[in-house]
Amino acid sequence: MGSVLAGITATFVTIPVLSFLISYMILRKVTKNKRKSFHISTDIMTLFLILSVNYLALVIWGESFLWLIALLLLVIAMITVFLQWKVQQDVQLKKVVKGFWRISFLLFFIGHIGLTIYGLVFRIYSL
Repeated sequence: MGSVLAGITATFVTIPVLSFLISYMILRKVTKNKRKSFHISTDIMTLFLILSVNYLALVIWGESFLWLIALLLLVIAMITVFLQWKVQQDVQLKKVVKGFWRISFLLFFIGHIGLTIYGLVFRIYSL
């Protein structure tokens, strides 16, 4: 059972869009709400994108950049809190977390696409 779960997790980390599609289909049946299902699926995909970027960097350069990813997430959180405070003069934790997670999704999605393209080009030219 553990190896099946590990295989499913590895598939979702390797292909994070698959995690989005499967979770969206399941959540759409459960919640009957397209918008809510989309947002929750995007949140799930963000976690797999973060793991995927780390794995891609490990495959391309042979070392883990998990410390750099953690630092980037911390900086994103600090910027989100600062912007929330600057705009509304009050920090609302729910809005900060939502903004942090959405910015993380955007950056790691771009990072995933960029590293995938770079990895493919790098492997093709190294042959």
